[in-house]
Amino acid sequence: MDCQQYQHFDVLAEVAGSIQPWFFHVPAHKTIYETMLSFYKNGTQIDLITFCQILEDRKLLAGVGGRQFVTSLWTFVPTAANVQYYVEIVRDKFILRETIATGTHIVQAAYGAQDDEAADILADFSVKIDRIKLHAGWTNGVKPLGSDELESLVDKPDPNSLVGSRWLCRGGNCLWSGGAGYGKSTLIVQFAVHWANGLRCFGVRPVRPLKSLIIQSENDDFDVSEQYNGVLKGTQLDDEGRQTVRKNLTFVRVEAKSGNAFLAQLEKFLNLYRPDMVWIDPLFAFAGCDLMNAERTGYFLREGVFPMFVKFQCGGNIVHHIAKPPKEEKAEKASIDYQYLAFGSSEIQNAFRAVNTLQPISFAEQIYKLVFSKRGRRARAKTLDGNLTSQIYLQQSDDPTMIYWNQVAEPEKPDKKVQVKYTADEHILGFMSVAHGWKTSVLQRHVKAETGMAPATFYRMWLELQKAQKIRVNEDNEWFKV
Repeated sequence: MDCQQYQHFDVLAEVAGSIQPWFFHVPAHKTIYETMLSFYKNGTQIDLITFCQILEDRKLLAGVGGRQFVTSLWTFVPTAANVQYYVEIVRDKFILRETIATGTHIVQAAYGAQDDEAADILADFSVKIDRIKLHAGWTNGVKPLGSDELESLVDKPDPNSLVGSRWLCRGGNCLWSGGAGYGKSTLIVQFAVHWANGLRCFGVRPVRPLKSLIIQSENDDFDVSEQYNGVLKGTQLDDEGRQTVRKNLTFVRVEAKSGNAFLAQLEKFLNLYRPDMVWIDPLFAFAGCDLMNAERTGYFLREGVFPMFVKFQCGGNIVHHIAKPPKEEKAEKASIDYQYLAFGSSEIQNAFRAVNTLQPISFAEQIYKLVFSKRGRRARAKTLDGNLTSQIYLQQSDDPTMIYWNQVAEPEKPDKKVQVKYTADEHILGFMSVAHGWKTSVLQRHVKAETGMAPATFYRMWLELQKAQKIRVNEDNEWFKV
């Protein structure tokens, strides 16, 4: 065990969500880890002197090897950069030990069993395997929650939280939806670049620098390069910040893999890169099923993709297209209602824990609204003046060399066009003379240019003036006011 690396609160938070005390085979290691975990849960920073004193007060110091042994562990590993590697070693060894013990028990039980005990042995084996998966952090679809456990979590920090106020967590999922060509791919790159450095993006803050894996299919190498370099330029990162992005952000393009084939590839990627965040862009390319079919869509998401996020303890983000929006919204939607704009069965929106939607503003050119609809308040997004909000307004950079989203103020909606009440006497006769005539078509164009009157309105009133004998025509078809 490495005590030195766990004195950092964020690192211990990462480990606490991945391994349990009983994963350790050596009793001393288990005791040391449990003690460090108690420090973390109480929000206490760990130092060597205090740590040893606590062990001694609890009469545990001698049992773990004494002060000299603890001190040697404190400086055993010089860096926390490979903490996930060590976590996997502990997890894998625990799984193997438990599997050996379970297998041995089942073999012994089978040799001594009666004929009518086979079903009981099989049921016992199934329970034990499920328990191994559960303790190892794997997904087997079942997790018991006791009342005492739930009560103990009150007012405690969530070690699995990645972004916002438990908005995106390890094992959680988020849907990002928007129309074709809106700039969704650039938007997720911008979030990933900011979060790679632990920076806020439109007010949305990660708990620490996050490692992201972006899996996409629709953009070629030059498309991705334009998005990535545009965001780097717009973010104005220094050399150290760019180096951090290179370390924490990986792109891969996957083609011709969907359904089960994609799930197999996804598992390989997550096992290889071990990201904090994975971004899948778009759902259409990888689902391999009719997204209007609720059963097949739900199976792909709930029993295919989402368990991967739980197994590999990462936050999952999936990009999706919205259905064609109506030409004009008759009424402003509540933020929560935007989640149902995405194309396909409502099972898509229902399945995701968080849903965001990117929508153009009809009356403001090139300005979009990003709505954090489902669980949106937890994102902790902010307006330009620093107020919390569930929707922000974005505009792509007008610099042709930089593909980048800028946050802007909410555009003011223009007043409805004032309806002009036209009258024949005022708006037509007012332009006519008793001495100088007009050709009808010439007068109509003149009236439209001066007043905006539609041609249909002009000719309707023109007939009214003729019937009322307020105008006359000569042999040259020129019209005069009577």
